[in-house]
Amino acid sequence: MLTISKASAERVCELLAEESTIKEKADPITEVKDGRIEFKNVTFSYDENKKILDEFSYVFTKNKKYALVGINGAG
Repeated sequence: MLTISKASAERVCELLAEESTIKEKADPITEVKDGRIEFKNVTFSYDENKKILDEFSYVFTKNKKYALVGINGAG
């Protein structure tokens, strides 16, 4: 059991040390107004061939809990 835990911990450390490949806009608009966070036409993918979010728009309001989930087992 200790051997498995050690191997898992080493893998986690390797992943944390990797440099991010996610490209963000140079000037993202980040504004919280009246306790609301609004996403307008957000597109995100880990690679160019498979979009995770495609033109996602939603308004998140304060004092509520939200979860964005994918297919079971997708991570």
